[in-house]
This record gives sequence, structure tokens and C-alpha cells, in this order.
Amino acid sequence: MISNAALTSPSAARNREPILAVLRRVLPARGTVLEIASGTGEHAVHCAAALPGLTWQPTDRDAEALASIAAHRADAGLPNLLAPLALDVTAPSWPVEHADAIVSINMIHIAPWHAAEGLMDGIARLTAIVPRSPEEQNIRQVALLIARCALAREESRGAQFRTDYPEKSEAFARHSIISRDGDVTFQ
Repeated sequence: MISNAALTSPSAARNREPILAVLRRVLPARGTVLEIASGTGEHAVHCAAALPGLTWQPTDRDAEALASIAAHRADAGLPNLLAPLALDVTAPSWPVEHADAIVSINMIHIAPWHAAEGLMDGIARLTAIVPRSPEEQNIRQVALLIARCALAREESRGAQFRTDYPEKSEAFARHSIISRDGDVTFQ
């Protein structure tokens, strides 16, 4: 029986298959995957079960999330799913020394800009990640565009809660448009 500490997220159930489909194409067949901001731990369990050649290392900075990840891990009993580590992406050092791949499913679209910068700095310290294919280049570019648009919204809306702007604002109840020069507008 799963522990009461195990949290669930409806969005994790909805998006796990499309995320897994992309990860199957871009992750190596073997190695260690560092998952940043694993949240409930549901993606970690799903991915580790579907990709048994990879060792999955979940992380989070939140104690409640770490307890949830541990509960889901205990329930799943997967040999390739490691115990969660406390990791704050803005810290100058991380509790891991190597990763063959780094996955961030639940952070970049809702985090403040300094966390996105911390993520990029941490990735640079761990490994020199160079996109190997046009698809990987596109994924990276889309992630950066999503982060830039999310951070331009000076509000919180739904799952995109920002501690620096905790209130919802109707001024941002429009589509995010990013120009070639990087300016974000809302239409």
C-alpha cells in the first residue's frame, strides 16, 4: 500500500506518455538520468519503469516533494530508481557529480528567472550538453522560449505560481508572443 506521503498530480497522468515518447528518442539507452524538480515523483516512477536501461535520479528542493518521491519509489520497487536527493538548482554545488542526461519536466515553466539561470549553471558544471540533432536543438530552443514567456508574466495563474507575483492579473490573460529579438508581448 502506498504511503500517505505520496502526492499525485492530474497533469502528470495526462502528460507522462507524450513526455516519455520524447525521452525515448533523445535519452541514451544506458546511463544515469538526473531529473530536476521531480515534484510528486510520478514521472520518475513512470520513466524508470519504461526505461530500465537507465538509472533515474530524482531530485527536488521541497521536503514534501522529497517525501512523495520516496513514497512512490518504495511502492514501485524499481531497481533503477534511486532515492531522491535534495537539490536546489540555485546552489553553487549539486549533490551529484555526473549525469549522462538531465531532465527537467516540472520546473522551468514555473520557476523564477534566477532558478532557470541556476539550472543552466548546474548543467554546465555537470556536463557539456551539446544538442546532437535538429530535434534536440528545437527542444532546447522551445524550452528557452517557454521559460522566457512564463517569466515575462508578472502574475500567477493555475499551475504557474510565481512567488514574486502571487496574484492573478487579467493583463496577462492573453497569448504570449515572442519576437525574433526576444521581446515578449501579450495579445
